[in-house]
Amino acid sequence: MDALPDSDRTKQSASGPLGGLHFLLIFSAFGLLALVLMGPKYQKRQEDLEQQYSGIRQIQQQEQQRRVGRSEAVDPRFEQPTPASDGKQTLLISLRPLMLTVAVVMLLAWAGLQWRRMQRTNAPAIASTDPSTAHREPTQP
Repeated sequence: MDALPDSDRTKQSASGPLGGLHFLLIFSAFGLLALVLMGPKYQKRQEDLEQQYSGIRQIQQQEQQRRVGRSEAVDPRFEQPTPASDGKQTLLISLRPLMLTVAVVMLLAWAGLQWRRMQRTNAPAIASTDPSTAHREPTQP
């Protein structure tokens, strides 16, 4: 009666508070892999979109200067972002924050699984002690 069938063990391990960590680890690993693989394609497309955005903002700036009457005061919304040291514009929207979030989730899931594994390896040592001595209070000499 002590041994559980295999189906009950899998249900018990998946239903516990840390049971979903396997699924979270796998999902986040595949998510991070997908983000890394699609990153270059996304970056190319985002560069094109931001270039179009920059062109539209320049047109709006020119129209604003025409309306105001050639004043040198430029609306701060129309200021051009400064290029990076390599001459490329930094992307306004990148995948880095999402990649970082997924990587942190993956590391936390892995750490949770390792913590649970350490608890399991320590559990037989605690369970093997004599139950009659486990609840006794230490005697004073």
